[in-house]
Amino acid sequence: MKNNIFFPLTIIFLINKSISQNCGDNIKIMPLNAFSVCNNNTWKLVFEDNFEDNNLNTDLWELQKWSQGGLYGNKGVNQEYNSLNNVNISDGTLKIIAKKETIQRKAIDWKPEEEILQDGLPNLRTYNYTSSNIWTKNKFSYGKFEARVKIPKGKGFWPAFWTYADNPWSEIDIFEFWNEDYINGNYDDSKLSKVHNMNVHYDYDKNGKSNYCSSKYTATDFSEDFHIFTLIWDQDKIQWYVDGDLKRTDYQYYNFSGQAVCTVDAFKQYAKNQLFPTQPMHIILNLAIQSSGNDDSPDHKTPFPSQMEIDWVRYYKRENCNDINITNSNQFNIKTNIFNSIVGKSITLNCNYDLIEKQQLDLIAQNLIKINPGFNVKERSNFHAKINPELCTINKNSNYEEIDTSYFFQEKDKLLISNKNHEINIYPNPNNGNFIIDFGNNDSNNFDISITDLAGKNIFNLNQVSKQILSLSLNEISSGIYIIHIYDTNNNKINYFKIIIQ
Repeated sequence: MKNNIFFPLTIIFLINKSISQNCGDNIKIMPLNAFSVCNNNTWKLVFEDNFEDNNLNTDLWELQKWSQGGLYGNKGVNQEYNSLNNVNISDGTLKIIAKKETIQRKAIDWKPEEEILQDGLPNLRTYNYTSSNIWTKNKFSYGKFEARVKIPKGKGFWPAFWTYADNPWSEIDIFEFWNEDYINGNYDDSKLSKVHNMNVHYDYDKNGKSNYCSSKYTATDFSEDFHIFTLIWDQDKIQWYVDGDLKRTDYQYYNFSGQAVCTVDAFKQYAKNQLFPTQPMHIILNLAIQSSGNDDSPDHKTPFPSQMEIDWVRYYKRENCNDINITNSNQFNIKTNIFNSIVGKSITLNCNYDLIEKQQLDLIAQNLIKINPGFNVKERSNFHAKINPELCTINKNSNYEEIDTSYFFQEKDKLLISNKNHEINIYPNPNNGNFIIDFGNNDSNNFDISITDLAGKNIFNLNQVSKQILSLSLNEISSGIYIIHIYDTNNNKINYFKIIIQ
């Protein structure tokens, strides 16, 4: 008699790509086991660099690891040579400085000068520009990545704030700016430093080539002042924000009604966005020079030297805030080349623990850190312990998903939400699932609406609403607190409102 043995696994059906989400790179999946990737723990600041010292902290940052410019089919000309000499820290900000200067350097430091590289040129070559490309020594997984940055303005500049890992190629571009549209053979200078590009690269089929999904919008001149660029990378979604305004969202899982989900049931079909990186990645800041292949390079009007200026960089993790008592090193396995942090109200290390070469560990507690005998920090490892009294408090400014209650005030049976652009009435509130959205006198007449529960699960969508008054009947929704997302498609802005269904 034959024994049947069943193993827990997820079956992936490569049936078709008929569900077109996130650039169309979706497959159908049917899990045999339910799982959830929802995470609504509050953000905890675990990594930051405020650039308050006079020198770059080389415990945190290093120059790019891959070869210098010129290996991308442009015959090695008109690209920058990256050097830490082009990094300056002064007055509390980091400057990555692009200069127009001619130097001879090896493209790959460890190879002989005369060796012919993949672009057909010798390793020793001439560069017409210098700049810098710095990235964190350690990789970071899911979390919130944030930086306050002022970019340069000029044809040929390519400033970027991004995350990257190889094998397979994983990349999320929090921002990239480059030359924009041609007009009569010339670039449209009026768009320089105004078009924010947000991209995802992921080699999900592992063929050595990047699969790619991009979006962009035109806004203010980002070279005129500092702006806060934020990436929220959770297991179920990726979100891009600028100065607290949501600009793009990608989800990993969808049901077959097209709704994003973070809880997946067994034996049901879903669409999975393959263009969703999952590997830990380095944080990277750089100011590149565009190649000359399409006359993208700087011209006589491009100002040199120019700089990308960074006020600070921060990384947050979604963490519970409990007392942590580690009595066995297996409770928290320290990984090499990954940013490791233990966060809690109080932290006690009470076991044999070795931090070896190239490993890093940060202990961050609100009240107390206690390290008993047995904890050893080896040579060329990196260890920090710090107390943050505000660690376990909720900081609304650190989580754009939370509702800013300053926008709410009661007016009879209405909840009137006001912001800088317009007023929206949602009433009655609380309600039994039947309520009205009054968009008021608005300069926009096109809205996309979605409703999620507090776990982030999408329960309702309605697109291209052009009415001033919208009546909704959601009688099948269970009682509770929900978030209404109203996206103004004409003005590319999103607002969040709270509603109570009884």
